[in-house]
Amino acid sequence: MNRFFGSAALGVVLFWTQAAQAQSAATTVPNATSGGQIAEIIVTASRRSENLQRTALPLTAITGEELSKSGVTHAEDLARDVAGLQMSGSGTATMVFLRGVGTFAQPYSDASILTSIDGIVAGLPPMLAGAYYDIRRVEVLKGPQGTLYGRNATGGAINIISNAPTDQFGGYAQLEVGNYSLVKAEAALNVPVSDKLSIRAAGQVVSRDGYFTDGSGDAHSKSVRLQALYKPTGDVSLLVAGNYVHSRENPDAYVPVPFVNSSNPWTGPSTTEGNATLAALAVTGNGTSVAPGTPIPLITSKGYSNIDSWEVHAELNWHLGFATLTAIPAYRHMVVSELIQPGFPIADSFTAHQTTMEVRLASAADGRLKWLIGGFYFDLDDHGPTSVENGTSVQMTYQENGSKAYAGFGDLTYSLTNSFRLTGGIRYTSETRSKYVNSSLSLFVQQGPTGPIYTPPTSFTAVDSATFGNTTGKAGIEYDVAPGSLLYATYSTGFRAGGFNNDIAPNVYKPEKLASYTIGSKNRFFDNRLQANLELFYWDYTNKQENVLGVRNAGGFAVLTRNIGSAIDKGVSADFKYLLTKSDTFSAQIEYLNTDYKDFNYVSPLPLAAVAPTTNCATTRIAPAVAPPPFLPLAVTGTTMVNCSGKPFIRAPKWTAVVGYQHVFALADSAQIVAGANVKFASASYIATDYIPSERQTDYALVDLNLGYKSTKGRWSATAFVRNVGNVAVLTSGFEHPYVNGLTYSTLGAPRTYGVNVRYDF
Repeated sequence: MNRFFGSAALGVVLFWTQAAQAQSAATTVPNATSGGQIAEIIVTASRRSENLQRTALPLTAITGEELSKSGVTHAEDLARDVAGLQMSGSGTATMVFLRGVGTFAQPYSDASILTSIDGIVAGLPPMLAGAYYDIRRVEVLKGPQGTLYGRNATGGAINIISNAPTDQFGGYAQLEVGNYSLVKAEAALNVPVSDKLSIRAAGQVVSRDGYFTDGSGDAHSKSVRLQALYKPTGDVSLLVAGNYVHSRENPDAYVPVPFVNSSNPWTGPSTTEGNATLAALAVTGNGTSVAPGTPIPLITSKGYSNIDSWEVHAELNWHLGFATLTAIPAYRHMVVSELIQPGFPIADSFTAHQTTMEVRLASAADGRLKWLIGGFYFDLDDHGPTSVENGTSVQMTYQENGSKAYAGFGDLTYSLTNSFRLTGGIRYTSETRSKYVNSSLSLFVQQGPTGPIYTPPTSFTAVDSATFGNTTGKAGIEYDVAPGSLLYATYSTGFRAGGFNNDIAPNVYKPEKLASYTIGSKNRFFDNRLQANLELFYWDYTNKQENVLGVRNAGGFAVLTRNIGSAIDKGVSADFKYLLTKSDTFSAQIEYLNTDYKDFNYVSPLPLAAVAPTTNCATTRIAPAVAPPPFLPLAVTGTTMVNCSGKPFIRAPKWTAVVGYQHVFALADSAQIVAGANVKFASASYIATDYIPSERQTDYALVDLNLGYKSTKGRWSATAFVRNVGNVAVLTSGFEHPYVNGLTYSTLGAPRTYGVNVRYDF
């Protein structure tokens, strides 16, 4: 850590400690109440059931009620509730960026942020589809979590926890209707079959027209979850569960930036107006393969996004007295197909199989020493074709990807006194990556009487396999400054395995490593009416992996993973909640980031005649060291050294905040009217690593309003809502068109939506 950051951390910690000590006499942490005190939230992020305020982790927890109020249906909707979290969709893939750390995801690629559903790792981005219903809570952890989780989690983890079966009969039915012909129906039923067996069934159906004028961005999905909980004795429980998702959607469209219609950024790209930018352009200076003046192909369809997925898993918990044994086996099968059009058509289809097994042994809660040990097995394979056709070339690829990992991990906490604890942990990971690629490329020659004429296809086959191993760990301290105040400091490391691009050699990228320094404090003041949490963090990356749109060594464009060197991500995060009165609640999450690519250098091949995408990074032409590949003599004319050192991380606004206010109007017989407002703010940032003006999202604020009624005993509720009141268009992901310098195609967040949600609990 640099001297400035260290001094700032020391000053804040001293201030926070003094404030906590000053409040210690009046501070208590009682059980959750609804009468003028902040309710407790129990989380399992540490693999134990703990009060959120007693968990020494940078952690944000969102309850199921809060998710419903925010209208979370797709994974990307979650970003509205968490400062520092950026999420977006790209076809069937969900891209997750946390504090600027993430992956420009393809549907068959690994993500930098670990996401799990009921403890089951989602190895591929489409596995997040159809998960957000009948949810108990979502936990968002920031920073490496290697000693508690078996799967790689360098930048953070998102845990989605559904409602489990209970021994009480009950359930709910919920209906939401709104503009864009929205109909979202959701229901759950919990049945105690006997004193030992309980069953819970839940499902959701979503239907909504597209946000874009050509119908893109619609939602049509069906999801169902069935769980059975068997408790033969007081010490043993066995949960068996199955999930099914059927999704048929037109993906969020990529629109040209600048917008073709500033009064309606959601103008569909396949419309005449949406195609106006491409219709006015032609290929320029593209060498011998494409004559200057060749028209850029238009977008003729709105694409599609199809997912069929089923998953089964079990969870065994056995209390052995001295410890609890947990075993979670799981299997998932998924079939995916999509057509997305970021200025040209990209079609993917693949089948994936995932098998996981996690076993943990956690010590009993009492005693000075608390420990946890575990093992993790992960086996994922997917295979299928991809085609890219942009008018200047046709690229066909068939690939088979394999990832098999083994990990052993352990974590412990030792109490030196009743208020001072030492923590530590370690994990070893061995991950084998394998890839088979067969790819062909046909180059445009000229326009024929019935369409483009291409050269005969040239092809290559690459077969690669490698094993990457690494040991990560953590060490820290925890100190109870006062009964309601926790101070902690942690040093931890993270690891993300290397792999292979869809290319000929050199096509390998190395593992990414992270060292993280965190100082944090969690506090409750004023008789449990004020919650004030603070965290300072410093992340130091080595061989950081970044995804860039570039030219393959074998020719043709692709999203490629590059090791860009070192990078620093540091900042401050604050989380406040204050019960002003019994009826008024104010909350605020505020995060400041200072990111810097210390060493962002990578070599990119040049396309046919040295036409390279526009970039505000420094570039240097490098003469080819070897002759072009004999099977594709026109593929490469040289290479370019791209240097973006000193640039900030993409999708990493310096400032983000989520601010909320709620007022409860008490009515007769304990009924309520609840009015609330929520604002998500973010300062300016770039969405891609070219750092050109069309890839820059200016600062914005998204305002959501809701007004609801809760009946006596809270069984009936009805809420009217307006989301994105200002109809603000936010760039969420994108990149520069490979053949049109300066033209960016980007996905957008949702426009203004409104509707009514009605729910009945029984």
